[in-house]
Amino acid sequence: MKRFSKCFFFAAAGCLFAASFLSFSADAEEKRFPHVPEAWEKGVLAAKDTSFPELPNVLPEKELPGYFSLYGALKDPLLRSRMAFELRMSCSKETFRGLVLLLEKEKDPFCQSALLSSLLALAQNGFGDGSFAEKALTYFDLPNWESRKSATALYFLLSPSPAPEKALEKRKGKYDELFLRSFFPFFAQNAGKIPEKLVEEWRKEKDLSRKALGFSFALLRRKASKPDGELLKAALPESPVLVRYYLARSAAYNPDLPQAFFEALFKDNDAGIILAYLREAAGPETGKKVKEELLRKFLAPSMPFSLRLAAAEALKNGKEEESAKACAKLLQKRDTVLLGVASAALAEMRPAESVRELIVQYAEKNPAARLEAVRFFAAVRDEKFDDAVIRFLEDAGEGKTDHPDREKILQELGITLLGNSRAAKGIPVIVKKSSSKVVSVRKCAAESLGKLPSKESFAALKKLLLDKEPSVASAAACSVVQLVKERALPAEEARRLFGKELVKLTGNLKLEFADARSGAVRAVDLLGLVKECKKNLERLAEKECIIAPMAPPSFDADHVRASVLLALYEAGKKGDKESEKSFRRLLPLLAAEAGKEESPASDAWKECLRQLKLLQGGQKIVPAKAVSSPPSMSVHPL
Repeated sequence: MKRFSKCFFFAAAGCLFAASFLSFSADAEEKRFPHVPEAWEKGVLAAKDTSFPELPNVLPEKELPGYFSLYGALKDPLLRSRMAFELRMSCSKETFRGLVLLLEKEKDPFCQSALLSSLLALAQNGFGDGSFAEKALTYFDLPNWESRKSATALYFLLSPSPAPEKALEKRKGKYDELFLRSFFPFFAQNAGKIPEKLVEEWRKEKDLSRKALGFSFALLRRKASKPDGELLKAALPESPVLVRYYLARSAAYNPDLPQAFFEALFKDNDAGIILAYLREAAGPETGKKVKEELLRKFLAPSMPFSLRLAAAEALKNGKEEESAKACAKLLQKRDTVLLGVASAALAEMRPAESVRELIVQYAEKNPAARLEAVRFFAAVRDEKFDDAVIRFLEDAGEGKTDHPDREKILQELGITLLGNSRAAKGIPVIVKKSSSKVVSVRKCAAESLGKLPSKESFAALKKLLLDKEPSVASAAACSVVQLVKERALPAEEARRLFGKELVKLTGNLKLEFADARSGAVRAVDLLGLVKECKKNLERLAEKECIIAPMAPPSFDADHVRASVLLALYEAGKKGDKESEKSFRRLLPLLAAEAGKEESPASDAWKECLRQLKLLQGGQKIVPAKAVSSPPSMSVHPL
């Protein structure tokens, strides 16, 4: 059976968690510290290259029983529910199993909801236990709606073969509308598994929720065959709104239904019914098959804006050229929301070149649509239209329109697109944008110029290396490294062009310029300028020299200090005796300092030094394994 998409369970459960928690998965314990010399060899060291990867918090297994016992001893339901929410931050299957045991004994509805919510959060991130799937069915009839919703999502998520009829039976006839609305996509995809007798019984029910579900399943089960007279009658305006609503959602799963059914369903042009159909058609669960001719009708200017917007979004699943042309025509409008949806739909459709030419034509006449045109070409990576992107860039700038943010994004995307496509004809406009007042635009220009070697590019990069904004200077330094590593610029020539600026950048001691210093150190290594800035490098490695407002001097960032040591090591290997001597002095000195009990050195810095010691001795480097830390709990067992 096709398993239901994981994203559905996030939406169905209605749970919002911190992004850092959502990014973790059950295999996180296998992560290791980066291999620093390998990262250095690839390019410029960043902070992530000298940091332990972030892992989900986990309570030690031996401490879990104490927390579970403490939960059972708490009399206040508010405290228990708070503890249930906190325990979800201990990402392990042992925590999941412990929460299941607590749930079995819990009688308070509020606490039951908190425990089920935490179980769902753990299961969504790979820490669930499949044996709980059947147990989850026993919680389908709890009085709290959030509890029922979480229990249902847990069953669908953990069961290797979830049965829709079993889920419905466990509801004991209480098919409330919220339940149907939340889990309708799952039932729609599995309508064929529900017994015909049960569907027919529901169609005759007086309860509107069950009646709506019965008619929906009847429609879904008929596939492309003609709906019977009763179904056509149920679609008419005289039928209850709830029944028509679910028929509209069901119709989105079957674009081969006859035109007569849609004429009946949309006879009164009820915007709510039409919107239900369009929004379902735009979802990923329908198999990306849509009734395109019908959708195009809802793009007409006479239609309400909400319907046009939903139709454009649903057409992203379209395959016909007429649909792509209809979406492209929307680029003649000025509403930025509609423009954005149309552009996204076109990017999904990947239309033919004739449609792409239409996109350019419409954007030429409508400046408001130029950002969407550039977005489209960036998404499809079509270099044939670089000339149009260049024209849009030349005409973009601060104060050109009433939407400065859109102007900024257009320039960022356009510059990046031309750089990625290595479009040499875009060099003049990128060089011009490198003097922009907008920091992010200059940064994008600095990044792209490293992919477009020319005299004009080099002159602009030379200036950007000393930009007052650290992100711009960092991007420029990385571009110099890229030019030399890709052999687009000989090291001797790069030394002549950028040497003075790079050496000066290694002496910039402002805290926020750490990434720029790291790029500059890598560049001086490649250009053979280590000797010229050795004093700067030694200071960065061993002194508390970094300055920040209202703070005492501090050591530089780990990735900068590691870059310095590697630069000295590499220079020594190339015959620079002074650099070799400096490296041999600094490495044991820094290791000894880091090993002192009162040392502020982090575990990450100690791991960097360990790897460099192994590198010096010619030994194999096996990066240290990352270790999880316990979550912060508001209460602790004695």
